[in-house]
Amino acid sequence: MAKVIQITEANGKLEGFEFFWGVYPRKVAKLDALKAWNQTKKLHPHIEEMIAAVNKMALSTDPEFIPYPASWLRGGRWMDEN
Repeated sequence: MAKVIQITEANGKLEGFEFFWGVYPRKVAKLDALKAWNQTKKLHPHIEEMIAAVNKMALSTDPEFIPYPASWLRGGRWMDEN
């Protein structure tokens, strides 16, 4: 199971993509993830909601099936109900 990252004073100083990247459990294709972040920026909820959705996904998904971060962003997966 993937590790859940809590928002702390230390990592809470990171903003935007770098914070998301630091929390996301599958660190692959960073440049594509950054491109997806910028493409979907207008749709993002507050960063705490994004991180909560990442943590929820990390807890409920077998690590083998965690999507690439770019796919997660482009798919608006923070809105998933499950």
